[in-house]
Amino acid sequence: MLRPTSTRSANRQTGAVALVLALFTLLVCSSLVGQVTSGSIFGSVRDASGAMVPNAKVTAQSSLIGVTRTVTSAQSGDFVIPNLPPSTYTLVVEAQGFKKLQSSGFVLSAADKLNAGDLALQVGGSEASVEVTADAAQNFLHSMPVISMENQTETFKTLVDNLTGDYAS
Repeated sequence: MLRPTSTRSANRQTGAVALVLALFTLLVCSSLVGQVTSGSIFGSVRDASGAMVPNAKVTAQSSLIGVTRTVTSAQSGDFVIPNLPPSTYTLVVEAQGFKKLQSSGFVLSAADKLNAGDLALQVGGSEASVEVTADAAQNFLHSMPVISMENQTETFKTLVDNLTGDYAS
């Protein structure tokens, strides 16, 4: 038994709408999975002459949220402190034969890759310390792009209109 043409058309449109809704759900869910909630701070440790300082202990501290992370600088003097939650951080750098350096004011947002720059240690005993406050020019933010749901909604509407044959928007 054959169905009337209008019922087939309605079923086709219902199926198309269901398919589009499923695709839209996958699109939205996949963008949520990729959300980044932490950032990283990187830089290098040098002495007063500009030479790299390997094996320096670099600690990021945030008293606001109670987070402390410590890494050791590489042979090149470079360091990366990954997976830090957003906050304002103080960096403490310690190395044998140098004064302890404390540099504060590093504001880290989610997905940021914050360049702490060159942290210069002064020669001296580890009992002495130097305190530095970071300024805005010292902090170079390299953020991940923000995903806009506005364009995805418009694409979804266009897709539904095309599948259902409703081209007048």
